[in-house]
Amino acid sequence: GNRLQASEASQPTDTVVTEMPDGTAVINTTSLAKDVEGYAGAVPLSITVRDGIIEEVKALPNEETPSFFNEAFAALAPQWKGKTVTDAIALNVDAYSGATFSSEAVIINVQRGLRYYNEKYAAAEEQETADAATKSNPASDPAWWAAIAVALAAAVLPFCIRGKWYRPVQLAANVAVLGFWTGTFISYTVLGSIVANSFSLAMLPVWLLVAIAFIMPLAGKGNRYCAWACPLGSLQQLAGMMPLPGKVRISLRVQKILATVRRIVWGVLVLLVLSGIFTDWMNYEIFTAFMPSVCSTVVTCLAAVFVVLSFVIDRPFCRTLCPVGELIDLTNRTE
Repeated sequence: GNRLQASEASQPTDTVVTEMPDGTAVINTTSLAKDVEGYAGAVPLSITVRDGIIEEVKALPNEETPSFFNEAFAALAPQWKGKTVTDAIALNVDAYSGATFSSEAVIINVQRGLRYYNEKYAAAEEQETADAATKSNPASDPAWWAAIAVALAAAVLPFCIRGKWYRPVQLAANVAVLGFWTGTFISYTVLGSIVANSFSLAMLPVWLLVAIAFIMPLAGKGNRYCAWACPLGSLQQLAGMMPLPGKVRISLRVQKILATVRRIVWGVLVLLVLSGIFTDWMNYEIFTAFMPSVCSTVVTCLAAVFVVLSFVIDRPFCRTLCPVGELIDLTNRTE
């Protein structure tokens, strides 16, 4: 086991730390420990941290011998689960006998991932601790009020204001407030979080958006969320309003084809989740591009491509791929 050194030599260049709206952080150690090899190669990990506590350490695809690696990993991973990031960093974990190289690589991956997270987010976590009162009383947070105001405006004002001038104003507010300022939107990750956790006042803006998406259609108001509240849809609509040449007009036949494509994509993604084969696709929902400080490069690039296309094609992501939009439309059709 002496060929592995827990050095700090390699510096992260593209490590993905994804922070979810509920505060959960997922650390991907692929680039942090790409110089650390087990028996057959690198052993990247995914580490989930919630409120400073390690919830899960999961192995990502690697070239190790499955029987040896799985046995070693099963013995190591539980030792970090439930511990604070600080305690886990200080924890002295011994390599697993019989798979020394693999287990040492796992240990170093965990150490580097947690140290990177601790260094990068220490100031933020200290600020969160200092703002505990604000968290328990979100009414003292201007961003919370702004998100509620914009969500309510999207739900009510389009029925009251008939002038065409109002639509771009609402869309811009969605992008600025619900998108970049507060990161308030509906995604499968967010839906999973609000289902798994009890109602909290801090999540009220999200619940308002859920009501717009799934409750308002019961009153015959149609899909108001996609048209009036979704920050990503709003950004695409604003791009499409720019008076540029070369606009692509989509025929009714093509629209039906695109709707079918979106339905198929949604069905495949749901099957992947239900079967447990691949649930990580939710980490690549491009809504998180509104939070550039924690968004991966891949997601940012995907979002940028669709926004650029929106200048000449009407809402390309909404029409072809958006799984949230398909869920809302499916719910509306069922209702």
